[in-house]
Amino acid sequence: YNEYKQSVTNTLKGIAGKFFGVELESLILLSIPTLVKERLVVLDDVERKHVSLDIDEVMGFISEYSENHDSRFLLLLNQDKLADKAIWETLHEKVIDLEIVLDPTPADAFSIATLENAPPYLESVRAAIEILGINNIRVIRRVCRVVTKFLGKYSNLEESSIVHVVPSTVLLTALHYRAIPEGPPLSYVASYNSMEHMFAKEMAADYERKQEE
Repeated sequence: YNEYKQSVTNTLKGIAGKFFGVELESLILLSIPTLVKERLVVLDDVERKHVSLDIDEVMGFISEYSENHDSRFLLLLNQDKLADKAIWETLHEKVIDLEIVLDPTPADAFSIATLENAPPYLESVRAAIEILGINNIRVIRRVCRVVTKFLGKYSNLEESSIVHVVPSTVLLTALHYRAIPEGPPLSYVASYNSMEHMFAKEMAADYERKQEE
């Protein structure tokens, strides 16, 4: 047994260093068939694996223990953030028996995110979230915390103020957390000057009028 354990240690030492947050001792235990037989093993944040650990190594590891030791694996990951997504798409149909995709609508995600802590001006925040198409529950909770921090003391803002402040707060927070696909950089939006933009439009209109004259 000691020789087997040492062999496993040497084999998995390189793999262990490629995982974020996984200790070598955990993989040694995972490698002992008697301890993982007929067990459910959960691997979370697979997309955060080290770049030197290929997804086919992970899938091979899962396939080996599933087929030979009756182990079962539950993988939690964001497919869109996998660096080797093409390999994942090729192999996962051969290795993964069941796939459940979490893709809530912005409305559903907002309802979940605000179950315990609803921000002020709830409907305005909801409307901005839906317009921006944000369905990341963690980001929505962060947006709500920011709105609460800045507007929590102001319960009677006029509608004209709400329609300017709330959407802008939601937009800037979402951009900060990169929650809007192909959205503009936060620095660009933060530097936007509405008065300068309006003045530029007036200058352009004035120029066109003079050209027509």
